[in-house]
Amino acid sequence: MDQSERRSRMTVATTHVTTKYARAVHGWAYVVLGFWSIMLLIFTIVRLVYTLSPRSDTFLNGGRPFYEPCVMELSICALFGLIFSAMMIFLLRTRKKITIISRTWFEVAVLGLLWFLWIGGAGSATTIWPDLNFCVQFSPCRVLQAMMAWAWLGWVTITFILLTSIFFSFRARSWELLIYSAWEHLQCWKCGSWRGYRSQYNELRPR
Repeated sequence: MDQSERRSRMTVATTHVTTKYARAVHGWAYVVLGFWSIMLLIFTIVRLVYTLSPRSDTFLNGGRPFYEPCVMELSICALFGLIFSAMMIFLLRTRKKITIISRTWFEVAVLGLLWFLWIGGAGSATTIWPDLNFCVQFSPCRVLQAMMAWAWLGWVTITFILLTSIFFSFRARSWELLIYSAWEHLQCWKCGSWRGYRSQYNELRPR
C-alpha cells in the first residue's frame, strides 16, 4: 500500500467518525433545546398562574391579579421552541423528506425567528428584574430567577444551532440541502475534488 492510498483510507475513516459525531451533535442540540423549552414553559405557567390569580398575600400589587407581557412572550417562545425541536428531532431521526420543512433554509429561517423571539423575551425580563438576590427567600422570586435562566440557556442553544447551520450552508454553497445531511458530509472536501464533492451533495438535494 503506497502512501497516497494510506492517506486516502485515513481520510475516509476520519470522515466517517466526524460524520457520526456531527449527526449526534445536531440531534442532541435539539434535544437540549427541547428540554430548556419544557422547563421555561413550566416556570412561565407557574408565574402566570401566580400573577393572574387573586392572592392572599399583598407582596405584589396588593394581592390583585396583574399581567406581565414579558412572561407571556417567554411562554410563547417556549411553546414554539418545543414544537420546532420536536419536529427537527423527528426529521433527524427518521431522515424523511417533507417538502420545504426538511430543507436547510427552512431550519435557518425558523431558528432566526426563534432567536429574535427568545432574546426579546429574555432581554425584557432581565431588564425588568436585573437583580433578584434581595428576595430569594420568596418563592415568586426564585421562580423568576429560574425562568430567566432557562430563557437564556435556550437562547444560547438556538444561537449555537443557528450559527453552525449557517456556517455549514455557506461552506456547501447551498441552502437546498436536507437538514440531516448538511451537518454530516463536510469533510468530503478532504476526500476528493470540489466537483466530486458537489456531485455527492446533488444526490442529497430534495427532489
